[in-house]
Amino acid sequence: MNALLNAALSHIWPRIQSLSDMKTPDDSLGRDFTIDDVGHDAVRIATAAGSLITIQRAAFMAALRYLVENGHGASSPCEIRSNQVAEESGPLCLIARAANSNTRVINYIVPILARLGILGVGGTRPNTTWLI
Repeated sequence: MNALLNAALSHIWPRIQSLSDMKTPDDSLGRDFTIDDVGHDAVRIATAAGSLITIQRAAFMAALRYLVENGHGASSPCEIRSNQVAEESGPLCLIARAANSNTRVINYIVPILARLGILGVGGTRPNTTWLI
């Protein structure tokens, strides 16, 4: 499965740089962000507040692997449950965080993959995502 997921990421990775008008996946509290740079193994985003956050390719892989392994398609969406406090975060958030040096990044991974047609997003609370 890792080879298949890696191939899928390799296919879409070059398209990430061209994404614009990005927003975290909450219809009422979503925050704008921009793609600052895309390297071979990481994406750097800039938050609306001006912070730069690096998202490792491994975090994208971990999130996709979790969704596939747990059967999160349209009929069984996954609650995103992103929280700065790890103990209040859901499994998807924790998996991506663990693959990214304990930095919370699922709020950026989900909309990036959604814009590329890989994930669907439910922006009403609780926020959810699923494989398309």
